[in-house]
Amino acid sequence: MTKKTVGKPFYYRWLAGERIYRHIRKAGLKEEEEREILTLIEETVHTQALSAVLEKLPAQKHEEFLEKFREKPDDLKLIDYLQGQVEDIETHLKKVFKNLEEEIIKDVCESLKDSEE
Repeated sequence: MTKKTVGKPFYYRWLAGERIYRHIRKAGLKEEEEREILTLIEETVHTQALSAVLEKLPAQKHEEFLEKFREKPDDLKLIDYLQGQVEDIETHLKKVFKNLEEEIIKDVCESLKDSEE
């Protein structure tokens, strides 16, 4: 999870992954543990991102969007597609990701604190 978003799903542009990653790095975990945590975070982000999109996208457009996403998840044209379907989708996704980022950082910090005790 770095600033580099090449090959990452289109929604990574709104995720401040570096902040999350810094908190994980502070823990001094083994490389394998760190990878496991990052994998869980990426799965959570993916699920939340798609949920946030589908929540706002008209139901009749879900299948079309998911097909486009499956074909090319990193295509930034997906943003244009969503903006053509949902008013203020970018604002909605930014808010979702800001909240998700804060929640993940809080959970990581709490987990690390608990493991130190």
